Amino acid sequence: RLGLAAATQSHFLVGPDNGLFDQVFALDPPQQVVSLKNPDYQLPQVSATFHGRDIFAPAAAHLSLGLTLEKLGPPINYRMRSPGRAILANQDELQGEIIHVDRFGNLISNIEIPFAGTQILLHNLRVYLADQQVLTGPNTYEEAPPLSPFALIGSSGLLEVSVRNGSAHEVTGHGVGTSILIRRQT
Repeated sequence: RLGLAAATQSHFLVGPDNGLFDQVFALDPPQQVVSLKNPDYQLPQVSATFHGRDIFAPAAAHLSLGLTLEKLGPPINYRMRSPGRAILANQDELQGEIIHVDRFGNLISNIEIPFAGTQILLHNLRVYLADQQVLTGPNTYEEAPPLSPFALIGSSGLLEVSVRNGSAHEVTGHGVGTSILIRRQT
């Protein structure tokens, strides 16, 4: 994946072009995005697997010291992959997609739920990951059955699919780009 550095009105961002910048850019649009192509601001030996250490960390360090963004590489025209908000399919459904798998294997969607943390909202809904229905009853990880996918509203206010004592990514086999559907129970 292409390495990127971006400037928004309030932040510099450095990382891989894996879609995560989309969530930041939905709230704080980029003013400039460059490809991290200048080897002068990378470690001398760039490994195939440790770009965080070899490319991203040096770029971030140089930016923190006042280096201008354009010195890191050529500008690019960044295109967002996912919408900032979920698409309303009809009055009884919301359709979105998984936009991030965190380090615990939680599947984080682009569906923003009002009143973040109000898990009770999910009790009256059915949630489907691809074509698989997931539990909507548990309010906490402790309440969920072990190794069973369940939906919850994460601390960011986004709908997530998680697994108690495991990885939703591994248990379900799903990841970024997988569809997620919320349907009102009738």
